Formats: sequence, structure tokens, C-alpha cells
Amino acid sequence: MEMRRFVKSSRKEMGLTGANVCAGMCSESQYRNYENGHRALNIFVQKRIMDRLGCSSIGLQCLLKNKEYECWQICMEILFALMEGDMVFASQQMKKFQEIWGRESVHRQFLERMNAFYALLHDDDRKEALNHIEKALACTVPGYQNIRQLDQLLSAGEWDLLLDFCCLQESPKPADFRHMLERIGDSPIENQEKSRVYPKAVLCLIEIRKKQEEMGAWKLEDLVESDRLSGQALSCLRKYKNGIFLPEILQIRHEILTWLCKKESAGSGYQEDLKKTEVWLKALELCPQKHETGKELLLNFQVYMMRNVESLCDVLTKRMDMLALTEEELAGELHIDARTIISIRKEKHTPQKQVAEELLAKLGLPQRYLQQIFFVENKKEKEAVDRLVENEKYGGSQDAEVLLNELKDSAKSELAVNARGLKWHQIWADYSANRITAEEGAEKVKELIEECFLWEALEDGKRGYYFSYEELQLLCGFLIFVSPESQDFKLVLRRLEQECRAMMHTFEELNDASILVMILAAVQSAYGNTGEFSLSNQYCKDIIRISERYGNLFRVEDALYALWWNRKEQSGKEDKETLSALADLANLIGDVQGEELMRKQL
Repeated sequence: MEMRRFVKSSRKEMGLTGANVCAGMCSESQYRNYENGHRALNIFVQKRIMDRLGCSSIGLQCLLKNKEYECWQICMEILFALMEGDMVFASQQMKKFQEIWGRESVHRQFLERMNAFYALLHDDDRKEALNHIEKALACTVPGYQNIRQLDQLLSAGEWDLLLDFCCLQESPKPADFRHMLERIGDSPIENQEKSRVYPKAVLCLIEIRKKQEEMGAWKLEDLVESDRLSGQALSCLRKYKNGIFLPEILQIRHEILTWLCKKESAGSGYQEDLKKTEVWLKALELCPQKHETGKELLLNFQVYMMRNVESLCDVLTKRMDMLALTEEELAGELHIDARTIISIRKEKHTPQKQVAEELLAKLGLPQRYLQQIFFVENKKEKEAVDRLVENEKYGGSQDAEVLLNELKDSAKSELAVNARGLKWHQIWADYSANRITAEEGAEKVKELIEECFLWEALEDGKRGYYFSYEELQLLCGFLIFVSPESQDFKLVLRRLEQECRAMMHTFEELNDASILVMILAAVQSAYGNTGEFSLSNQYCKDIIRISERYGNLFRVEDALYALWWNRKEQSGKEDKETLSALADLANLIGDVQGEELMRKQL
């Protein structure tokens, strides 16, 4: 499905008008023409519309035209430079961005937001940061000054801007934050994105209250209300394994519960919650990165990223090289001029939509909105995929077969990508239930890979490589199933390592973080299982570094366990204290399977 159709079905499902969705970015008539396929909208405007509607772009595989890709690349380079603390490069790229793309409202807003981050990180200048935030809000949220009168549909990034706008005032008003908390809670923004702004709003409110009056002097009802809000924020972070703001939320919750326990009229249940919070805080000490409230509370980079983006021309070129196809061969099969493909390969020409879709289809690549490795048509189908994937990763009370059958009923299995996706998940269900062996699983996964490309394409000697997310997931799964003694194991391991090296320590690390840590996890496991512990440990450290930065606490926990397991195998001694803390960390983030595995070893 085209992005516009997914947006249209989501908008109608929520009973919203076009004006609700596009306010501050384009006219209602422009938006209506976009939905009906009569005009195109800037890809960045489309993404903002999706964000407002809660259509997560995290699973969207987005191929951009040359000019759009150049704009996106500079955006990500600015973000990456700021996150790395490279203020000189960030400043250079912001100036370049201003010169080329500074007129579009969404781009102006991004630039002003980055200037606000720069002011805080480089000079700790809150007044200058506030000035840039006001300019950013004016681009798409014209009524931002009257927070409690604002009823506009907003994205997570726009809510984040509003939070900082209120925080940086000389006299922040708690009532503004209470209003925003209610609005964010009821907002249709995607829940994973909500887990990045709702906890921040809770922290802002409580920190402002503390500045106005010491917590020990608060009334009981104020402490109870703060406990409720911090509990909701904690539930949100736990559900989505989001490490951003989790230490701060636990710390503030510990302080609230401590005071509640001191109040004679408070119930005894708070004591139990306090003990559990202390256990979780202790478990978080395993994570290398330490968080502190204060200025860092304002720096929420996550909601400004546009992930899984690639250049259409670059993808087509790499895929042709990988499959050893010449311009003439491909042009002949599609009945188009070979000069068109030559121009595409030289990035001098972006193909028209129909030609691009034909080329992608011929090269075995997805062309539409995907969630994980499925083509989905609406939010209901997307949520079914999410539930199945979460159950496979973390376990729980849901039955994998029931979830898989539910997906079979909704997924369009006549589409090749969906048919493969269903087979992929069935393989894991069968393996988990001991219906097939690892060897049989490897054989079945290899068959799926060969539906995408010939096995020989993995071998060295080709000029370029491009794998879709689906194909990388299949390759990682194959590496887990196949015997380490086989040549296929060595071939796939080498190819995945090359993928990692190409992405790490560049803005591509930011772009492909979820894909990258998936590959790194498969590679570290392969080396750990073959006794090459130093290599496994190095990849574990890479996983932790990347995952902490992007808030993926599940991958951090998984890598910390792998490091523990490697030390045990090398020394022959089990560090039970660390394993117990890891089990508590798994409990904190709701990793049921991980916790069960660790508790059995204690």
C-alpha cells in the first residue's frame, strides 16, 4: 500500500478531518488531493502526518529520490554530530541546511530545533534555546503560546518542543504540564513514540513542583497523584523497553514512595512498591551509561529521527551489482531504455514511480509500507504483527500459534513478502515447540532466502551489496540455526560482519540502529557459541553502546547476559550476584523469556 492510503485509512478510522491532520503544514485542499493520489507531498510532510496519526515510521522502509535523500542525510548528520558532541561539524551542516532547505516549514522547524539543542549542549544557553524553540513551534503549531487552549493534533516531536517551551520559561506553570500530560495520554501518536514524551512530561512536572516546594512538605494527595503519574510513565517505559528517562523515573519514583511510606495515613502497599523500585534501580547499575536529571532532561533526540531511509538510486545500483545484472539485461526484461538505468546508476536521474516499482519488483525488493517484514494495510494488521514479534522476543502469556493464526487471517498471503513472513514465523513457532530441529530450521530459512536471491550472491567478488530488512532478518535467523562447522555459516557470518562495519560509527548507525543491533546480536552469538569469546565480547559492547543511545534496553540486557555467559564459559565460575541482577533487569523491562532463563540458572 502507498503511504497515502495507509494515512487515509488511519485518519478515517479515527474520525478525523484533513484539517485536523495537516494543520500548520499544508492546506486542506492540498492534503485532500494527496490522499486521493492527485498530488505529491514532501516526504518529510508525509512523515509528520503519519506521526500525528500514530502510524509509526519505525517499520517503514523508505526509499528517497536523490534530492530528498540529500536533505534527509544532512538532517541525520546534524543529529549524529550533536549526539557525538561534534559541534563544529554540526554547525557547518546546519548552515548548509539553512541555505538549501530553509524555506519549507517542516525543515525550518527541524533546523530551529537543532539550533536549540546546539545552544544547550555547546553554551548551556537556555534563553537562546527557548528563542529557537519558539521559532520552531511557530512553523507548525501557531497557537503554541496558549497551551491549555491548544487542541491541534500533534506529533511526538511537536509535543517534545512544547514541553521544552514550558520548561525553559522563567516561571514554568505546573497546570500547563498537567494539561499536556492529559493530551499526550489521549493522543493517537504511536505508543513507542509516546514512551519518549509522556515520561519526560511527568519528570518535568515533578521537577518543577520540587523547585517550588520540597517534596517532604507536599500534601498526601499531591504525593499520591505524583505516584500515579510516575507509575504510568514507568509502565510506558517498561512496555517498550525504553531506557531513555527510565533511570530518572525510577529515581523520582523512589523519592515519592519514600515520602509516602513516612506518611502515617499512607497505605502499606507503598512499602512493597518501594522495595521493588530499589531492586530495579540496583539492576540498572549494570548498564554503563549513567543519567542525571537537569539539562539532559531536555535533550530528547529520538523523536526527530527518520529511520530506515535509503537512496533509491543507490539501492538499485547496489542490488544490480549484487545480482550481477547489466543495464542491458535489466532494461530488456522490463522493456525500458538502457540509458535510463545507466542514468539511475550514476544518480543523475530518479525514475518515475511506475518505473521504480517495476525495477524494485524485478530485483526482489519491497515497494510499500512494511511493518517488520510484512506488508500491512491498516493499523489493525500492524498491531497483529507487533504482538506476534513481541511474543517471540519477550515471551509472555500469549500463545504463539494463536497469534500466528490471527495474522494468517488478516495478512494478504498472496503477496510474496507476506507468504515468506508467515513461513518465517511458523519456523520459529515450530522450533520453539520442538517440532523441528535446528538443522531443519536452517534448511527452511535457506529456502526462504533463495526466494529473494540466489545463494551465490553472498559470495565475494561482487561489486556491491544491498539486502532488504526482510533478507537481513532471514540471514540472522539462518546464522542462529545453521551448524558453525558448515561453509554456509562462515559465508553468512562474513557477509553480516561486513554489513556491520559499513554502518557503525557513521550516521548510518543512527539510521539503521534497530537493524544494526539485530545483526550484531546474531554475530556475537555466533562467536560466543564457537568459543571466540573476545570477538563476541567486542560485539556485545558495540550492542550496548548503540542500544543505550537509542533507548533499546532489551538489547542492552541481552548483551549483558551474553557477556556474563562468556565469562562463565572462560572461567568456569558463575557470578550468581550479577546473574540475579540481570534477572531483575529482565523483570523490569518485561522480558519474560530472559528472566525465566536466568532464574533457572540461579
